[in-house]
Amino acid sequence: MERMITIMTDEGEFTNGQTLVVGRSLNCNFVTPKENETVSRVHLRIQISPQGEIFVQDEGSFNGTFVNGVQLDPFEPIELDPMHDTLLIGSHLLDFQQIDEDESFAVYELLFRPAGHR
Repeated sequence: MERMITIMTDEGEFTNGQTLVVGRSLNCNFVTPKENETVSRVHLRIQISPQGEIFVQDEGSFNGTFVNGVQLDPFEPIELDPMHDTLLIGSHLLDFQQIDEDESFAVYELLFRPAGHR
């Protein structure tokens, strides 16, 4: 069943069929603080499929991308469960905070925070 997904960031909203690029570069859709050098300029991609699945892909980052403590192979996307999986980039977590949901849609806010802080 197709599900409409929206991921909200300070830079805009991203929905089905769109890609969100995360990193320190100003060319990214989700820009992390420049002083955080554990995050690469282009660190990872978050892809929302047309059907509403969310995939994450490390873009060959220096410090890696980890899902539930397991380092991703660069350039190999894996499906992400935003409510149950932990996404670590450098020394920070990317959190999907659920704003709204029902059977046909879900809305998340993407948050960037130091690991170890809830």
